[in-house]
Amino acid sequence: MAEFRYAPVLAAKSREAAPHKSLSAKPEHSMFELCIDQARSSSMDSIKGAFGLTLPEKPLSFTQSDVWRALWVRPSRWLLVSSEPMRARDHAELGERLMRDGHALVDVSHRSAWFSITGGDAVELLSAETILDLRPRSFAPGSVARTRFHDLPVLLCRNAMEDFDLFVGRSHAVTVWRLLNIAASRMQKAASDSETP
Repeated sequence: MAEFRYAPVLAAKSREAAPHKSLSAKPEHSMFELCIDQARSSSMDSIKGAFGLTLPEKPLSFTQSDVWRALWVRPSRWLLVSSEPMRARDHAELGERLMRDGHALVDVSHRSAWFSITGGDAVELLSAETILDLRPRSFAPGSVARTRFHDLPVLLCRNAMEDFDLFVGRSHAVTVWRLLNIAASRMQKAASDSETP
């Protein structure tokens, strides 16, 4: 299994402007697929009690609390993510409680990888391998989209103008990580070449 670790990769395009830019992976996280029975009037209340947030009803959006984030995936289904790993015992107890309310909670942490791309060149970096229109009018902060990264399926979340999270299946994680670093290296070289007299 690949080792995912913090890796600053992007250099400033000029010496005058040096915003912090980074590419990193979250090796420890919790990720669950949630399917709920919306016909039950207590559905949203039980989810809010368990995760401390209200599920987003608007398609392709997300909501968040201090610990959890809920991403709309498709009708009646959400992806719940947290950078804090959940203990197996807590997950089992939570799953049983939600099941009694007619919901299904599946732990997908082991089969998913989570990358964070931030900084002034984040859009340029992602655009190197995805055809998704990342302009704010098309993909604003608070948006979620399923897309392809170099022909590999990913879920992209825009937290802020220069802050993105990319979720990918574990079997494709090494490839995506390498492609991100290759694109970042090319951008570094282009920036360095442009500064050379």
